[in-house]
Amino acid sequence: MNTTEKKMNITMPSDTEVLMTRSFNAPRAVVYQCFTKCEHLKHWWGQELTHCEMDLRIGGKWKRVSKSPQGQETPFEGEYKEIVPNELLSYTLIMGAGQYQQPALMETVMFNDDNGGTKISTIVKFPDKALRDGAAPYMESGAGQAYELLEKHLESLK
Repeated sequence: MNTTEKKMNITMPSDTEVLMTRSFNAPRAVVYQCFTKCEHLKHWWGQELTHCEMDLRIGGKWKRVSKSPQGQETPFEGEYKEIVPNELLSYTLIMGAGQYQQPALMETVMFNDDNGGTKISTIVKFPDKALRDGAAPYMESGAGQAYELLEKHLESLK
């Protein structure tokens, strides 16, 4: 797998969706574990993951708190809607709390074999086009940085 295949691709398949894809040089089961276990998430999700809890079952809740370099903590939480081990995770995502809470999004992450590695396709569905358009520029940099950290973490697991 060469470097260009590893870079994230982002598209907007509809007025309310963002699709992010990226390939990793690791087996699908290992990449899936990195999305479903706090001991892996702390290495790549958010700037500094200060809290992580997951009840990985349909209807189960998840919560994470990410801390910025300036010390500001941002909560993220949601509920699992669909789970197919090593293939698919679908869940709601709510960022922020109180007056800063954002409307719920729906994220679906698909894990597919890709030339000995794994291709992740994440579809993020927003309530409307304005919210999608406001968030999309930040998603590319944020998810891109997270996926770079995930790549490093996956390398460390070999």
